[in-house]
Amino acid sequence: MQSIHRDVRLEQVIVWNNEQHKQELQNHAESINLMKQELQDYQDDQDARDGKISELQAIVETLMRQVMGKGKASDLMPEGAGASVGNPLPPPR
Repeated sequence: MQSIHRDVRLEQVIVWNNEQHKQELQNHAESINLMKQELQDYQDDQDARDGKISELQAIVETLMRQVMGKGKASDLMPEGAGASVGNPLPPPR
């Protein structure tokens, strides 16, 4: 009788340990998914910043060509950036 009681108790402990293990695995999976989402959000933000940097780099290069006398007035603003809005540029001196 004592061995049956011991076996039942051991089975309960094993079931409890398995449930705890499953719960821990679920918690780890949730943590990993949150980290993956944060990493994806960070990467998306970085891609947006990289795009803006490239756009600003192109504008600076265009302005530098004009300053160096290698560009023309129409190079001042990139296409679609509102080059026709505002006062025209004065002639270079």
